[in-house]
Amino acid sequence: MDTKTGNSVLGSVSNAMSDISRANELSKYMEMFISGDEFEEGKIGPFSLRDSLYSALECAGLSLTKDSVQVSGGIQSIELKMEQDCSVQANSFLADAFQYILEGISKRIGQFNDVLINIRESEVPDQICTCEMNMEVQVEEPDNIVGLFERYVERGSLDAIELAYSKSIIRLLGGSMSFSATKTGNKIVSIVVNIQLKKS
Repeated sequence: MDTKTGNSVLGSVSNAMSDISRANELSKYMEMFISGDEFEEGKIGPFSLRDSLYSALECAGLSLTKDSVQVSGGIQSIELKMEQDCSVQANSFLADAFQYILEGISKRIGQFNDVLINIRESEVPDQICTCEMNMEVQVEEPDNIVGLFERYVERGSLDAIELAYSKSIIRLLGGSMSFSATKTGNKIVSIVVNIQLKKS
């Protein structure tokens, strides 16, 4: 076996082992979803809320850099407002939660028109970091979509599995998440996702 082939085999084995490890990790977390438990101490730690958002936006198909967000896919504007990065008690699944939110809304509701993400820290002693995602979505029948979205976010509803997963992940991290939807214009629905996490 030549060096090139050997490196290729080792790379494939390494990727396969990473996939298996990730699958085992996901299996354990699925058990936690069902049981209602939160992540144990040692499974979460200081995590950048800003970096998690950037990662989710990128995985959701948006082109971005650390200093700016470049719109694509028909989106008119994306704006991130944060006075400073907020370090929260979380792990890599936080980015997954944000990605599920973005993909769930675009897949189940409609195409993004404008996206505004605002991050703010509460004053001590609350020790809470809030992330508010305000997304304007273009739809054909806004009144029907508002009713549909309300059914999606009912407790226990799996009609929009991405939103259910994201809410479960935030709960596992010891945080909370709420959704709301309102008709704001002709063929436009505004969806607000409010996420609160413990500061680290």
